[in-house]
Amino acid sequence: MAQTPQTIKALIFFSFLSLGLISSCGKEGGPVTPKDELKLTFARLGSQTILNGNAVNGEGAIYLGFSAPVDRVSSDLFQVKAGGTVLDDTEAWNAQGDQVTITVDQTWIEGESYTLQANDRLTSPEAADLEELILAFSIIKQPLRATRIQVDTNLFILDAEALNTNISVSQPMEIAFSHPLAISPQDLKAYFSIEGRDKIEFNITALSDTAFQLQFTETLKDFTTHQMVIDPGLGAATGHDFDGLELTFFTGPSATPDFPLLSDDELLTTIQEQTFRYFWDFGHPNCGMARERNTSGNTVTSGGSGFGLMAMVVAVERGFITMGEALGRWEQVVGFLETADRFHGAWPHWINGQTGTVIPFSSADNGGDLVETAFLVQGLLTVRQYLLQEAPLETELIGRINTLWEEVEWDWYTKGQNEALYWHWSPDNEFQINLK
Repeated sequence: MAQTPQTIKALIFFSFLSLGLISSCGKEGGPVTPKDELKLTFARLGSQTILNGNAVNGEGAIYLGFSAPVDRVSSDLFQVKAGGTVLDDTEAWNAQGDQVTITVDQTWIEGESYTLQANDRLTSPEAADLEELILAFSIIKQPLRATRIQVDTNLFILDAEALNTNISVSQPMEIAFSHPLAISPQDLKAYFSIEGRDKIEFNITALSDTAFQLQFTETLKDFTTHQMVIDPGLGAATGHDFDGLELTFFTGPSATPDFPLLSDDELLTTIQEQTFRYFWDFGHPNCGMARERNTSGNTVTSGGSGFGLMAMVVAVERGFITMGEALGRWEQVVGFLETADRFHGAWPHWINGQTGTVIPFSSADNGGDLVETAFLVQGLLTVRQYLLQEAPLETELIGRINTLWEEVEWDWYTKGQNEALYWHWSPDNEFQINLK
């Protein structure tokens, strides 16, 4: 069909219009999506967050993390202020450009408030600008602590439960604190006390603003426990919290012995003599028997007296007492035992050294004690054998000892069964304890 001129013009117009629309769509690439805002994802001083105005420990650098890489338009994008003073710092970014480490050129000051801020808006190729970044934080004021106490080369364990041992009696003590002390040594001394057997006097000198030396005015007592106390009030005097400190230390030997030096043989002789002296010096004045304790008054012990009788034999041989002195004590003991309470020949554990009557060892133990009797008889027989060898003319004393030990009715304490010996018997309780 033939086209009219008007139809041809209309077709040409719509063709050009279609081409224009197609061309326009190709150039714009569809609707534009807005970018997310650049965000701060973390902020730390050392390992502690400062996002919420926290008070933190003053240790380490500042670490910032962002949601997208940041344009580093300058090497100094941030500033840190203490009060109104800008601190010098260095900024180091990671390879991705989304984390930065800010290191200030001075130590963080305890109790000080700080501000961290961006110098200008922060931009990113992948996110919308962060218009403003300001963070405020402060540094915790740490408590005062004693960090080191030392005498000579001996470092103290700073624990109230510990015992620091072998501390020199003559060397000065050094003590260091965690913070400078704006206090004179004389004023510092008022917060210290050291006691051993008596109160210890000392002087303090400053080695630095954190370290001090205590010089004792007299040599400490050797082998002595001492307590050192630093009063908690020192904290208030120096502007810090302080829990105080209590320590125990034990001194070592002094350069000059307290007693003459002894050889091994001399030491053993001294030990033997002092052991013997318990039985000899603390024996009951009426009967010569050994007391249960050196504070036991009239309570003497049958078994312990047997040990004492044997110790006297050694004492004669070692020259601690004479044979005549020993004979006098043995006569006294034997005479007492002959009239003291006995139960089928056995003596009780405890005896009244004045009257010779039984002192109950327990509610059911108020009669013969065969174990204690055996110890006593061993001592008597040791004396007898020694007399037979060294003083055979003491026949009367020897005979009296024989009578005493032979009168012990050992078979009575078998309960007639001859299978075992039973430890206790009394008229009131018989074999109630029933130990064999």
